[in-house]
Amino acid sequence: DPSTGNVVAPPADVANPRPEDMTTPPAVQPMISWSGPKGALSRLANGTPSGSFRSTFRSYVRALGGAGTAARSASSGRVSTARLGGFFAGVAQRGVVETAKAVGLGDLVGRDAQYVLAEFIDLLAPPGALLEDAIARKAMIETMTELFEQYQVFENGIEALDSLDALGMADLITRSVTNYINERFQQELVNCVERGSVSEADANDLLREARDFIAGIVRIEFEGIDLVAVDWVSGEGKGHVERVFRDAYSLLGNPL
Repeated sequence: DPSTGNVVAPPADVANPRPEDMTTPPAVQPMISWSGPKGALSRLANGTPSGSFRSTFRSYVRALGGAGTAARSASSGRVSTARLGGFFAGVAQRGVVETAKAVGLGDLVGRDAQYVLAEFIDLLAPPGALLEDAIARKAMIETMTELFEQYQVFENGIEALDSLDALGMADLITRSVTNYINERFQQELVNCVERGSVSEADANDLLREARDFIAGIVRIEFEGIDLVAVDWVSGEGKGHVERVFRDAYSLLGNPL
């Protein structure tokens, strides 16, 4: 509610909210030339060899200014992922109730799961007024909704998140980075494809394939790191996030 600053729970009869059900400001399209990526995407959709898939990502990262620039410009994605890591590392160590109380959300106990979901999103994601913030917020909505569904929070309440462990943390952070990069890819590339040049079904297939590719990259980067034990406050966690974003874009730009 903009007039009071309060988060209003969705109606009680709305079950398992999906990311598209949560309102975010419309994204403003960046002024970037996409002739190269559009051509590669169109060729891929028309059934050309898998090399076109690599060409699509290479063109995409090049259009962003290279891997380093792409990672640096993903500021809201990095910040929200680091916040996510810090909060849920606490959940894995102390439980969701104590962790929520520590950040001023003690009134969540006994609340409807949809209300808790909205509170967590507001805690971890930017408001969404700018393009970069809107992308990060939509990615966080998707990540948190997936988390609640995975741990059956809608059925069993927020205490179900107490079963989150180190493996769950690795999966959660992987989801966060993957959802952000995939959402940014969708916003900046697919919406720039000329109307009719790629069918909706083909575009959706490409996005699913892109998501799987990005998730594989991120999982490799976090392999062997205990994300529950990471000190997210001191900057160690932020360092991990910055590195994984940079390396993900590097591999996107130079796929094998």
